[in-house]
Amino acid sequence: VGKKGSDAVIIVKGNADIDPGLVELEYELTGLLRAQRGIKPLDEENFAINRPEYLSNVIGGVFDVLTVAGWIIGSFSIFVGGFGIANIMLVSLNERIKEIGIRKALGARRSDIFMQFLIEAILISVLGGLVGVVLGLSFGNIVALFLEQEPVIPFEWVFYSLQICASMG
Repeated sequence: VGKKGSDAVIIVKGNADIDPGLVELEYELTGLLRAQRGIKPLDEENFAINRPEYLSNVIGGVFDVLTVAGWIIGSFSIFVGGFGIANIMLVSLNERIKEIGIRKALGARRSDIFMQFLIEAILISVLGGLVGVVLGLSFGNIVALFLEQEPVIPFEWVFYSLQICASMG
């Protein structure tokens, strides 16, 4: 309509939940615009009627993809972290063979030595998890302050993350 590069915009606001006649209005507007622009029945429309539901569906789809990607990346990180802890404990075991021999000579049972290494592995995992929680909460709350939002501490998720860390140990 008019000069090259300028588009006319018609905005019709309503709520489809309150007024079910909006769907008929959309069809009526489509018919009027096709008639005004001289578009034949089988020709493609050279205008668009946008509804907010379309945008919310697209955004919802993007968030669904991001959620799945987050779960995949998080699972992979936990898997790699488990290998890292196992590697550290193997190195620790090899470096402490003499200590294990002395403990066995003094009467320590195999289960005592196993418990010592298990507790050490759990402590290393939980300490790493605590560092991750502190860094994550700090970063999240700094971003919240920049966005002028109330900082949030999801204690339930902190508890879950520390449980996962302990089980990885």
